[in-house]
Amino acid sequence: MKYELSFIQGETKMNEKLENFLCKEYTILYKQRNLPMNQTCMCWGFECQNGWYDIINELSYELEEINKTLVAKGLPPIEAEQVKEKFGGLRYYTNGVPYIGIKEKIAQKFNSILRKTFFSKLGQKIPYNWKICNILTFNNELKVYKFINKAEEKASVTCEICGSTGKTRWDLGWVQTLCIEHYLEILDKKK
Repeated sequence: MKYELSFIQGETKMNEKLENFLCKEYTILYKQRNLPMNQTCMCWGFECQNGWYDIINELSYELEEINKTLVAKGLPPIEAEQVKEKFGGLRYYTNGVPYIGIKEKIAQKFNSILRKTFFSKLGQKIPYNWKICNILTFNNELKVYKFINKAEEKASVTCEICGSTGKTRWDLGWVQTLCIEHYLEILDKKK
């Protein structure tokens, strides 16, 4: 879909209807949207233009699916803390993914086994506070970062204004990812 926005220099807000749809469709993920600014940066809304709506909508769907799994297991959900454009790219920040308690138990057991066998046979001491849980990674955490990275990569080649194929433009006095039509339109308005 194409979501046209008449260009206003410095405009960084998504259309209110699109923003409201995202917040209503993905209520768990965007729970922080109406919190005060001393608690979250989501209070500012989606700080990018309409061209990235489809990318954010697709990402939101994937993250909300993970949220359903987390909530079903009694774990705290992923919440978006800030969604914005910065240096022509999408930045999507969350509160992170909680670890399942069993992971910690497995990590502790594995850590204990390593201490007693492998490291002691090598004659090496392993620091007591060393944790194998830094090596073991929860599957949902990998998925979350994979989805966010994919969305950020898509946005880097998508016009922020209309959603067409774009390129990051550095010569406007600010950095923005734009299609050729909007790039030329902005250059024309700068004259």
